[in-house]
Amino acid sequence: MALHLILDERVGPLSEKQAELLVAAREDSDRLSRIIDGLLDIGRIRSGRDLMDLRPLTAEALIAEALQGTEAAYREKGVRLEGHSAPEVPPVLADPVRVARVLSNLLENALRYTGSGGSVRVTARAEGDSVTFAVEDTGIGIPSGCLPHIFDRFYRVPGQENGKGAGLGLAIAKEVVEAHGGRIWAESQEGAGSKFIFTLLRAEGEAGRRGP
Repeated sequence: MALHLILDERVGPLSEKQAELLVAAREDSDRLSRIIDGLLDIGRIRSGRDLMDLRPLTAEALIAEALQGTEAAYREKGVRLEGHSAPEVPPVLADPVRVARVLSNLLENALRYTGSGGSVRVTARAEGDSVTFAVEDTGIGIPSGCLPHIFDRFYRVPGQENGKGAGLGLAIAKEVVEAHGGRIWAESQEGAGSKFIFTLLRAEGEAGRRGP
């Protein structure tokens, strides 16, 4: 807060060099705050899985909300964004806020590594007692040797450190999906795009296992 007040010149004018240094300090402070928030979020998920606000949600609604939240950024960069869920896909049992964060993170990553003129597609399909979601892009892809590590905390693909992320987004997504009883993984080929896939349990299947 002090940095923001000083940058707003609430306590007096700043020289150009002073403002430049304070902006750098504010950005570092904000980055550290995001890291702390991310680590706390992982801890809360691990210790409070039974506190998830689980409810039946349609895949179509989850995808539509995720697209709505990111379409402006996609439009600005010139990347095509589309989503599709087959009508027969059953509802999933999910925490709407947590799953929205997973989809948002995957869409932000896809945009970060997909150039103008590329495309990103979100889909959902039923498979057994689960629904499988996928976010597929036409971006730069991930080297095969890096795939086993991309869900590790603070991991950044060498040479692909675009943006100012802390390397926690995918780790949080993994914790959220696993707290729902699902799993998440990635398929990619360097230079040929990436596909991130995760599963969520069908609402009726989970309800049947839990009983009345």
